[in-house]
Amino acid sequence: MLKNNKKHTIHLIITIAIMAFIFINSAMRGEISSKESNFFVLIAARWIHVDPWILGFYVRKTAHFTEYMLLGLAMTVTVRDKLISQFLGGESEKTVQPGGTASDLTPRSRKVSGKTHSTVALVSWIICTLYAGTDELHQYFVPGRACSLRDVCIDSAGALLGVLIMLYHSRKVL
Repeated sequence: MLKNNKKHTIHLIITIAIMAFIFINSAMRGEISSKESNFFVLIAARWIHVDPWILGFYVRKTAHFTEYMLLGLAMTVTVRDKLISQFLGGESEKTVQPGGTASDLTPRSRKVSGKTHSTVALVSWIICTLYAGTDELHQYFVPGRACSLRDVCIDSAGALLGVLIMLYHSRKVL
């Protein structure tokens, strides 16, 4: 039990660290954020002969997507840990011994595990999407930054991919 609590705590810390990273980047004034990303964009644009503005746009949007994909991965593990410990009395989804298969699970644990996957995925994606919205609202108050619905959609799509990857991985393991 202590081992599981330690693992859950580590998952929560990783999730919070990703959220803090996103928040800190969003709190950077516009000109500082642009200087950081433009340094690499200008080098790459010269190397591949592309308009730096266009490349910069895609680099920033890819960064949004990637940050939230990582948040989606971490959030899914954290939400799974919390839902399992809170609603299933500390039982783990993975009651199969190493080398075992899903058929080794009892009918009760298999049923609970199947229901849990959808709930975990939906809750994780909603939390990430809400965080994306509050992150964009936060940027509205940062000098040189703007609030963008397009960025919320990109962030939400990244989070969805992260959640789906974890959902696929969880089902594959079981």
